[in-house]
Parts: sequence; C-alpha cells; structure tokens
Amino acid sequence: KAFVTAFLHKATGLNQALGPTIERNENHKFLSQEASKVQPRADQLIQMHNQMGVHTVVKHFPYTPTSFNLHQKNEDIKYSPEKVDDLVAIFRKMAQGSCCVMTTHLYNSNIDPNDMATFSKIWVDKLRKDMGFNGLIISDGLFMIQHQGSASKKMATRWPQDQIPMADTETILAARTILSGHDMAFLEGTSGSTYRVFNNLVRIACDDKAISQEFRGRIFESFERIKNWKNSNQQNLTEHIVVPEDLFKEAVQLNIERCDETRFKVFKTKVAELRISGFEPPAQKSEQSSKTRTEAGVENKR
Repeated sequence: KAFVTAFLHKATGLNQALGPTIERNENHKFLSQEASKVQPRADQLIQMHNQMGVHTVVKHFPYTPTSFNLHQKNEDIKYSPEKVDDLVAIFRKMAQGSCCVMTTHLYNSNIDPNDMATFSKIWVDKLRKDMGFNGLIISDGLFMIQHQGSASKKMATRWPQDQIPMADTETILAARTILSGHDMAFLEGTSGSTYRVFNNLVRIACDDKAISQEFRGRIFESFERIKNWKNSNQQNLTEHIVVPEDLFKEAVQLNIERCDETRFKVFKTKVAELRISGFEPPAQKSEQSSKTRTEAGVENKR
C-alpha cells in the first residue's frame, strides 16, 4: 500500500506528500500506540515515497486534541510539560527522517500562555532546539483558524497595529506564522485572496518598522532553508515520468483493493520499467533495463 500510494503521487506529478500522520491521538486505533509501534510503519511509508522521489511531511506537531476537531473550534488543552514530552516522543524519533514537519493549531497554556503552536516561538523552539530539526516547518491550513471564532480574533489581536495597521485577518495570521519560525504558511482560498495576502506581506516586509525588520529577517532565513532544500533535491523535484494509462488505472485499483503478492510483484516490475530515479527495482531484471532513461519514458524538466 505504501508503494502504491507513493507511485500515485509520482504519477500525478506531485513531488511532496502531506503525510504521513504520526502524532499521538488517543481516539485513533493505530496512532494511540507507543511511538515504537507507530514508527516502523511510518518509516516504511517515508522510505517508499523517497524511492519514488516524493518528499514527505510528518504531521501534526505537537499533537491533536481528542475531544474536539480543530477544523471547527479551539480550546485550551492544559497538558503538563511531562505529558507533552510523552506525546511528542514520536517526533523526536522521526522528525529527522523527513524533510518537513507540519504543525497544528493546538493551544496549551501550560507551554505557551499566549499563542497556539502556529504562532508560537516556544513550540517552534521545541522542534528546532530541543529536537534538533533543521528541515522545513509548514503550518496547517490557516483557513481552519478562521472557523474558530474567538480563537481567531485572539490570535489576530496580537498583531502590532501601532507599527503597521492591518485590518485583514488572513494577512495577520500568515505574517505571525512566519514570524514564529515557520518556513511556509499554508493558505487556502481564491487566487484573488492569495494575491491580496501576498501584497500585504510584501508591504509589511518593505516598511521600516521594527516588526518589518524582524519579518524580513525571518523571510531571508526561510528562503535560504527552502533554496538549499530545493538545490539538494533538484533531480527528484523536477523529474517527470510518463505513465501508461493502463498502469495508472491499475495503481488506483490496487490502492482501493487488497491484492495478492503475485499481482503486486507484476505491478512493481512494470513500475521498474519506468526507470524512476532512486527506485530500487525487484530482484529480477526487467526487459527494459538496458534502455536509456528517455526511452523508458522519463524526462527531466527544470
């Protein structure tokens, strides 16, 4: 299943998957287990995606609430620091294996009395300093906060209006996400709303106020981190494969159904013939093993 999922990402032109989900969740049969039980399966999923040249995002740091859905509301989850250390253990084990970590809009006043994790330098420091994570940090969808009523208003009021007046809540949330130490802010909306937020962020960055200087510093820091990641993974990020329609349909069916080992081996052999960079083919050599990458249907695009 991990192999098929990774292949479908590659076949549809996606070079990064927003998964796997690894955070502790006591309401989930699998994710409620200890980190030692979750890690092997998550490692396998990451490994399969890496072989396909698809990068992964482990999520959601630090953990998700069990009594409500963050897409709808937000409440203060006052877990102790000791409890939190137990819940984030899976990220201590796995963060270094993935290029990117996604946070979530969790609020725990025992850790940060002022901000949810999305806007919290304290939570980001737990990733960067306590766990030594040097990869990319992306927020969860900021649109979720807009649905959280009072929580959204509270986070927006922490913007320094005395320095740069800003009425647009979406811009404030995006700017505060970046200021907290996130490399990417996850926006969702129309092209018009994204354009509006982008222009507002540029305006913030180009001002001479103290918050603008801090914002520019964060932009430059994240730009270097993202640039270095792209440069070191250029081949995987730009590789495009031409997948026969029948092979793609077969992958979709395999992703839906349970299949026997023989059928899966045949499918894997067909995938090996595409000559995807980094992918380790089955033990037996395919008939196209001597063909060039271009003849096997692979081209590199910059």
